[in-house]
Amino acid sequence: MGAEHGEGAPGYGVCSKIGENRMPPAIPACVLSTVPVLITPILAPVVRAMPLFAPAGITPRSLELALIGLIVVGALLAVILSRIGMRAYGEAGERERHLRLHADDSRRQAEEARGRLAAILDSMPDGAGAFDAEWRWLYLNPVAANALRKIGKDPDHVLGRVLWEVLPEIVGTPFHDAMLRAARERQFVEHLGCYEPTAMWLEHRVVPLPVGVVTFVRNVSERVRAQEARSRLAAIVEASDDAIVSKDFDGIIRSWNAGATRLFGWSALEAIGQSIDIIIPPGHEDEEQRILERLRGGKRIHHYETTRQHRDGSLVHVSLSISPIVDQTGRPVGAAKIARDISQRRRAEDALREETRVLATLQRIGSTVTAELDLPRLSRLVAEEATALVCGTLGAFFYRAPWTPEDQLLLAVAGASQLPASGVRLPRDIALLASVVSSGESIRIDDLQTPIALSLLAEGLPPAVAGASARSLLAVPIVSPSGTASGTVCLVHVLPAQFSERHERIAQGIASWAAVALDNARLYEAERQARAEAQIANRAKGDFLATMSHELRTPLNAIAGYTELLTIGVRGPLNESQHEYLTRIQRAQHELLSLINDVLNFAKIEGGHVHFAARDVTAREMLSGIDALFAPQLRARDIAYEWAAGDEDAVVHADPDKVRQVLLNLMSNAVKFTNPGGRIVARVAQQEGEVWISVTDTGVGVPADKLEHIFEPFVQLDRELTSGHDGTGLGLAISRDLARAMGGDITVGSTVGRGSTFTLVLPRVGL
Repeated sequence: MGAEHGEGAPGYGVCSKIGENRMPPAIPACVLSTVPVLITPILAPVVRAMPLFAPAGITPRSLELALIGLIVVGALLAVILSRIGMRAYGEAGERERHLRLHADDSRRQAEEARGRLAAILDSMPDGAGAFDAEWRWLYLNPVAANALRKIGKDPDHVLGRVLWEVLPEIVGTPFHDAMLRAARERQFVEHLGCYEPTAMWLEHRVVPLPVGVVTFVRNVSERVRAQEARSRLAAIVEASDDAIVSKDFDGIIRSWNAGATRLFGWSALEAIGQSIDIIIPPGHEDEEQRILERLRGGKRIHHYETTRQHRDGSLVHVSLSISPIVDQTGRPVGAAKIARDISQRRRAEDALREETRVLATLQRIGSTVTAELDLPRLSRLVAEEATALVCGTLGAFFYRAPWTPEDQLLLAVAGASQLPASGVRLPRDIALLASVVSSGESIRIDDLQTPIALSLLAEGLPPAVAGASARSLLAVPIVSPSGTASGTVCLVHVLPAQFSERHERIAQGIASWAAVALDNARLYEAERQARAEAQIANRAKGDFLATMSHELRTPLNAIAGYTELLTIGVRGPLNESQHEYLTRIQRAQHELLSLINDVLNFAKIEGGHVHFAARDVTAREMLSGIDALFAPQLRARDIAYEWAAGDEDAVVHADPDKVRQVLLNLMSNAVKFTNPGGRIVARVAQQEGEVWISVTDTGVGVPADKLEHIFEPFVQLDRELTSGHDGTGLGLAISRDLARAMGGDITVGSTVGRGSTFTLVLPRVGL
């Protein structure tokens, strides 16, 4: 057997080769040489028995040879048949080997596929699980395992258990229904829903298998919230009153909301895909290109006011806010534009500007009109300005004169002519305007039933309007602040409906200025007459005072002369009583003469007859010697006097004599109203280009409500404060008038019971 197997092995190999090479078989010599040896023992008995059956004439040797031939042929046939069988057997083995290799390769590929599938499932971002027909858990990937841990389930104890037992809260939910439907209908089922236990939005996909199902679950909460946010944003965009449009950098519209449709007239279906040029008016193309260039650079544009075009060709005023749209890399790829309709605001602004212009014009007219005091010029100016502002054909100014209270006379016309028709009166000649005259209310008529001929108001009209009549009428009364109707401004136009409420307001504004101007003119005339009368009275008063002073000074001088003669003893020696009487007479004569001089000086100042010899002089020079003049009175009343060192060298430009007169008056009042034992201080100071010379006392003081009155002529303080101090009340009035005549003034500060400070203020020289 070992030899046979040893001989047979090369044959599986040869056969294998033959089988592999597919060539016809060849009988080897070794096989042919062994045939006699093998068949001789078999044929020997047959040969020995052949003579018994052989026909006559055939020898046994022939039969033996014939039989051997047959056997050889049979052997050859057997060999050939065996080779054919061996070949078939080899081919079957080869096929079996190939099948085994294919099966192994298929198993390997299946294992690899299962490995790849497991790796894919394990690496998926979705949670994946496999279930058999009984809904037992066969597999879950790491994402599903982590999800189970988050809800308190142990994934290691889930495999092999029924899904509904592990997660009973799913039963009855859309997730449960989707899995049952996929298993029942053997169809892929996809479902999106909120899983209540975790409040997460899940995308649930169920894939049926031949036995069981595979489920995939993805957490899409962020995506859903983003979609909701986008939906809310889209709803906001769509509901916005503003136009919200997006476009790419080629200017192609990509989105278009309802606000854009309302603003520009194009529907979203019509606009999307079109160039943004459909809303760019002619002349603004460069503006759009500049905007796109800024957006390409990532810059935003805020509240840019410009003009865009409606579908019907009308222009729309808009305020644009534009931001670049960027891709995931941050690169600008387009623009989002918000356009707000500001047409109404623009109209309001234009109206405001127009109103401002009108108000400025009215203010200018008011300044001009109120400054005009001549009635003819005033009436013509009002008529011209009113006609121009309301664009009337003709304007007329009617005036109610004091001597014609029932009628208003036509004083001026403007527009087509400046020649008023003579003798026209309101309301006698134009009955339509009777209500304006009687009620003082404006009237505005768009179409006159009884037109007013323009020739009724003006003479010398141009041929174009000579025969025309007014169709539109605007009449405004001129009412003074006191409520008195002073006249009427009448404006007409040859076309109907030409005057608006705005025109009426303008005309009323001009009429109010005209009323003020008429009042001013009347007041000016009354003041002029009063001033003329006052000047006549002042001249008469001045003449009277001058004459009176002259006539009084003559006997006073005689009294002074005779008293002096008696005092020196011309008529003999005098006793003590006589000296005392003469002293009293002299004192009274001096006081009376001082009063007369004050009155005369005041009259000269009021009459403008005072002469000033102004020059540069120092404060020291003006104050020099004043204290010596009052030394006897100061000693007699035990009043201390102090000269406070200061800016005595300050220089003023004034009349030294007039300044000394003022200072003497101030010192006299200080001595007069300072109680014995008091104090008077004089000082000089420089303040902002002025020289202040002040006299301060510790006298009775002046009440605050009396400070201004003490400078009025012939005014004295209450008797309880000034008892024992006589005077005319002209000293301070004369002093202030003199100071003001030299470019200065006198100020006062005082406290009752503590004293007063009177300050002479003069302009300083050298600035």
